[in-house]
Amino acid sequence: MGVSMAFCLSAYGTIFTIMSISDTKILPNPPRLFQSLIAGFDAITNHFGLALFPIFLDLFLWLGPRLRIYRLMKGFFESMTTLPGMDDPDLSNLMKINRDLWLLVSEKLNLFSILRTYPVGVPSLMVSIQPGVTPVGARLDFEVSSISSLGIGFVTLMLVGLLFGTIYFWAVAQVTLSGKTVGADAFRQCIWAAYQVILLSLFWFTLLVVISIPVSCLISAFAFGGAAGGNIGLFIGGGVLVWLLFPLVFSPHGIFIDHKEAWSSILNSLRLVRYTFPGTTLLFLIVVVLSEGLDVLWRVPKDASWLTLVGLAGHGFISTGLLAATFIYYRDATQWVEEVLKQVKHNAFLQ
Repeated sequence: MGVSMAFCLSAYGTIFTIMSISDTKILPNPPRLFQSLIAGFDAITNHFGLALFPIFLDLFLWLGPRLRIYRLMKGFFESMTTLPGMDDPDLSNLMKINRDLWLLVSEKLNLFSILRTYPVGVPSLMVSIQPGVTPVGARLDFEVSSISSLGIGFVTLMLVGLLFGTIYFWAVAQVTLSGKTVGADAFRQCIWAAYQVILLSLFWFTLLVVISIPVSCLISAFAFGGAAGGNIGLFIGGGVLVWLLFPLVFSPHGIFIDHKEAWSSILNSLRLVRYTFPGTTLLFLIVVVLSEGLDVLWRVPKDASWLTLVGLAGHGFISTGLLAATFIYYRDATQWVEEVLKQVKHNAFLQ
């Protein structure tokens, strides 16, 4: 919390510093949001093949087989009933409620959704839908047989998702900024980028675990006030998470554009958001509103309707276009910050 407060105060202090030197020397124009959005969608329109990454992932999650943990969870709760003290009526009733809830979740959950990784990954519409029916009939289900298989499967799917996410981000960055996707050292660059993405993901995971402990305590404290208090706690907890993680929004971009290592890219994201806080906030607000708002439209067709294909195509194009726009904004914002810092140093030297 203190780090984020210091970051925000530093960001506002930086803005005031930039304003203070604007009278002594003309500053370059800051990056323009709508130009970045237009340029991003123009780049993807000319290379629509990049939208096939999210389209193919959604097709697999929609029409492909499901990997479930239903039997594993059912066996776990059956074994719990044999423990001492489970004949108590209150405890038995609580266990039944938890059992019904978790079995309902595990029946619909598709572990192949892990292929949608963060912070680098291929976007997916079907991850949030978890369809149970398809236009071609019943789906083929595979059940995880043991805890060890679940662990191995989780790690494998996560690594595969990060690999394809790396290829996707790298291709979008190349097309957006240079107009080409294949270079002489493309394979070597992708392998290096994948390694940095894994390191970045481990950093994000560790940070989320550390942050989630006090946030969960905060939510639990509000939950004692009843359902309304719990909702307020969730709202505040979500706000705290966004507040703490927002300075890291550009942490993947430095890897794919500036070829920075994971830690250098994280530090660069902190610096960039610090100097462009208002514009970056507005950019990602627009990205979230467009993405989530249009996702409501893409989800209108039923799971068993072939019209869902229209939604998958629309989601793939919009998601890829928005990603391209963030790459363009990152490039322009980086150039702007570097020029501003040069002028700040020059102004300080003259004084």
